Amino acid sequence: PEIQTTPEIPAAVGAAAAAANFPPGPWHARRSWCAATYGCEACSSYVAAGELFRWAPMSQKVLDMLASPRAYGSHGAARAAGWKWTCRPNHASRSHTHSWWPPHGAVEALAAGGQVPALPLGTGKARQLLEAMFG
Repeated sequence: PEIQTTPEIPAAVGAAAAAANFPPGPWHARRSWCAATYGCEACSSYVAAGELFRWAPMSQKVLDMLASPRAYGSHGAARAAGWKWTCRPNHASRSHTHSWWPPHGAVEALAAGGQVPALPLGTGKARQLLEAMFG
């Protein structure tokens, strides 16, 4: 489900989600998509080496947490639950800026508690949210 505007969730949050242009396809194909879409040399080299789903330690930790049995059990299940993730290459440093969008229900629960999160979440904030959600 997309992030919907509610009295607790400002329209700007929903608009930002709509503008994020989430990549198509399964998460394990993200490196191939990045190489093809952005001409990302880092992703091209990972794909050529057969390492399609290895990221920097903090981003990989978030991905591993999402797929853990304590959370969703797989990346596909996390995506089906509403998690969205984008990565944009920083060509000069062969790195990426990762942005995370939690499911609408998680955003709504935070908003109901008076904590409207600034979306998208950075990797550190996404990890903190997952730790709060799943321990």
